[in-house]
Amino acid sequence: MPPVMTVIDAKEGTVVGTVDIGGQAEQATSDGKGTVYVNISDTANIAVVDAKALTVKAHYDFALKMQLRVDGPGIGDTFLKESSWAGDLSELWESCVSSEILDEVFDRGKSEVRVLKFRILASITHDDDLDFQAGYGACSTWARRHNKSWETNYVPPEPAEMQAEVDRVRAWQKRMKQYRNQSG
Repeated sequence: MPPVMTVIDAKEGTVVGTVDIGGQAEQATSDGKGTVYVNISDTANIAVVDAKALTVKAHYDFALKMQLRVDGPGIGDTFLKESSWAGDLSELWESCVSSEILDEVFDRGKSEVRVLKFRILASITHDDDLDFQAGYGACSTWARRHNKSWETNYVPPEPAEMQAEVDRVRAWQKRMKQYRNQSG
């Protein structure tokens, strides 16, 4: 049987259905509007689930995304791929903050603070913050702007920079998991 996620109607308390998420779920977070982001631990990606349609809309595999710097037919193709990669990396940072910190400290379903988990916040160091700011900031350097003119405002990342950012977010998430586990 493939790994599935069970979708429950929180209002009614009934099972709506199941979704094949394509791997072993570690944790999940919801945007409160029907989209659920599931950390798939055995395949190192994030599954984006439409809980209303009972489908997986996308899988974000960041190891694969790093390999986007390929010789294509033109700079425009590379621009779109790399700036999309930066957006995906930005979403990963946001998902990590949400799943590793915020969702642990605050239960959105019950709208209550988990007092015993509050220690996670005290564990985050100044260096953790600087690491987050640098990694999240790099995403905005590489992301598409409102003015899509690549020749005036786009700085494409080098493959080594892309690898470094993936390594950074993975190490940061690992530290946050350690803080979460230490908090009880």
